[in-house]
Amino acid sequence: MSGLTPEQRDHFQEHGYVILKELLTEQQVESIRATIVRIAEYERAEGQGAVYGNGKHQRIWNLINKHAMFREAIQHPTIIQAMKDEMGENMYLSSWTANIIGAGGAEEGLHIDTHVPDPLPVYPLKVNSIWMLDDFTEHNGATRILPGSHHLRRHPQAEDQQRDDLIKLIAPRGSVALIHGGLWHRSGTNQTDRERIGMLGSFCPWFMRPQEDHLQIIDREVVEEASPLLKHLIGYGFGINSSARLKLPI
Repeated sequence: MSGLTPEQRDHFQEHGYVILKELLTEQQVESIRATIVRIAEYERAEGQGAVYGNGKHQRIWNLINKHAMFREAIQHPTIIQAMKDEMGENMYLSSWTANIIGAGGAEEGLHIDTHVPDPLPVYPLKVNSIWMLDDFTEHNGATRILPGSHHLRRHPQAEDQQRDDLIKLIAPRGSVALIHGGLWHRSGTNQTDRERIGMLGSFCPWFMRPQEDHLQIIDREVVEEASPLLKHLIGYGFGINSSARLKLPI
């Protein structure tokens, strides 16, 4: 069963992140990136694009619904097994989105992706995968992280925003970085003249509420045609047995 090597898992647990290089082929990167660009242009034109920050950032939600290649990618066996190893067999997909940082896109605030009160538990309530569809470089807004900060078990405060000990996740396109949901991180400033595109696949254990309500926003035919694994990831069939819907004739 594919997943992280023992060395990779040790690195993830100690530092809160690990980078998996060349998980996507060059052809996959080209096809996925071009499709995201087309979707982003369409959503902006329709006034549906989730544009934020200084107007240079755009988020595309619900990738499951938007192309088969996204449904295929999120089922990558290395990613699935890594998530199971950290959160158990009954982990779920919390959200699957694309993130575009345009030329001149501003830096985010330092934050974590686990939205529960401090202190955080010692085990992860979320693990994120960052899929690099461009090289993540020193200058194009590569995600910045504070290694080991998940051990602090708290959200960053105002006084933490100016820390100078963050590092950048620099890796070639086609790589995927896994980060612990309690790791302090933020996107960097894109100082180049070209947009930087990535995908964000977030997973959570069964008892956490997903960020996207998949069964409400994914088209019924997409759900019905999904693989058993994908159905599980989006929570299809989870919960009380359907017999609970029956009304007694009394």
